[in-house]
Amino acid sequence: MEFLTQLEERELGDKTALRAIFEPDNMHRMHKGIQVGPYVLSIQASYYHYCSPRITMETDLYSEMEMAVIKDNEFISIVDDENFKDFEQAYLIHDSWDAGVYAYVDVQLIEGLYQYLKTKFEGGHPHE
Repeated sequence: MEFLTQLEERELGDKTALRAIFEPDNMHRMHKGIQVGPYVLSIQASYYHYCSPRITMETDLYSEMEMAVIKDNEFISIVDDENFKDFEQAYLIHDSWDAGVYAYVDVQLIEGLYQYLKTKFEGGHPHE
């Protein structure tokens, strides 16, 4: 899945070291947002996120991940944004809406959303 190749870990500063001492097998991890057009996709998966399985491991092993869509530094709902009206899977994703983030989103749906935005704002054709 192409969106996985775009995920980069973000430095967490001193908190990472403290968590490694107390929870060495379940370290907190944060990924940088992925900019696509006017949107940033925040896609997270670790012991501290709404993902499945809910442990910290290699990102390509998750079946579901936590996601937020950010526009103009605000968390948005994709069903309320005009740019997603043609994205047929928007309501499937929106079923997992939880106060600003989408919890336990199937990675295939995340890939579909990523490809939709990439095609809409960068041109070209979505990857299979």
